[in-house]
Amino acid sequence: IPLDGVRPRGEVGVLRSTRAPVDVHVGAGVPIAVAESVRDEAERALDAMQYRLRIALPLPDGLRGGTPALDVYVTREGPAVETSVDALVHGGIFDVATAFVRVRATDDAIALKRAVAEGLCEAAVLGQKADHPRAWVQALGASLAGEVTGLAPDATAVATYQRSSARAVLGPGLPD
Repeated sequence: IPLDGVRPRGEVGVLRSTRAPVDVHVGAGVPIAVAESVRDEAERALDAMQYRLRIALPLPDGLRGGTPALDVYVTREGPAVETSVDALVHGGIFDVATAFVRVRATDDAIALKRAVAEGLCEAAVLGQKADHPRAWVQALGASLAGEVTGLAPDATAVATYQRSSARAVLGPGLPD
C-alpha cells in the first residue's frame, strides 16, 4: 500500500463545506465556479453515499489537509481523478486508510460530477479495506459512483480492472 501520497501544491484557497465533511482546495488558475461545482458535487455524492447507499464515508485524516475533512484538490492539470492514500489506520480486523482526492478542473459538468463521485467512492473503499489491488479500488469506485450519480460507470476504470491480473481468482494468465 503506497503511503503518504504527495498532495498538490500551489493552492490559492480552500472552500470548506458547511454540511458535509469535505474541503475543496483550489489550485492556481482554477475558476472559482469550477471549485464551487466540485464542492457541490462532493456534498451531493457524500449525501448519496451515506443516506441512499448506506456506505461508510471516507475516514477523517486528522489534520493532514488542515481539518479532519476529506480533502479534494482541484488542479488545472493531471488525471481526471486520482485518489491517493494518506496513511494507514490500524486497530481493526483490516488495514484501512485515509485518503485525499485530486480532480482536474473542467467545464464539462458531467465529467466533473463523475470524477468527484469516483474519487470520493474510492476514498470510502480505502477507508474500509486499504490493501485491495489499485485496479479493484478504481473499478469499485467507478461502480459505486455510477450508483451515486445515476451515470454509467467509467468504462476505462472497469476495463483496466478486467485486464489486471489482480482480478484473477486462481492466478494470472486466465482468459478474459
